[in-house]
Amino acid sequence: MPKVLDDILGSIEALTAAGSGALAVSKMWTNTISLATSTPQTLDLTALSGGAGDTSLASVKIFAIYNNETTASKKVTVGNAASTQFKGPLSSGTTTIDIDGGAAMVLFSSTAAGWTTSSLNNLKLDPGSNAVSVTVVLAGN
Repeated sequence: MPKVLDDILGSIEALTAAGSGALAVSKMWTNTISLATSTPQTLDLTALSGGAGDTSLASVKIFAIYNNETTASKKVTVGNAASTQFKGPLSSGTTTIDIDGGAAMVLFSSTAAGWTTSSLNNLKLDPGSNAVSVTVVLAGN
């Protein structure tokens, strides 16, 4: 596991407590996903498969993605699923964020409710014209 990912997981553990208050989580899921060239994958946050941990999140409080590639141009685009897009902290479900190879995105919600997945449950990971490996960490309730 890359050191940056160890640091992310350590930060999550240090900043959270068990339960349902602000920055408290009761569920966590993580998975390293290999995305084939031009083949986006959509994660249903209420019915996650593969990986380790809990497979259904009613809300997300911590959302981390690490792009395992070493070439910056091997980006993964996060967001804008075909339907019921997970919005999280973004202004709309159609907003996207590009994560360069070797980079990470970590987002925390400081509210007790977190970001709901009710009717907003699909998170799209799009590798574009490259094969890309990403590690996803989700925590919430």
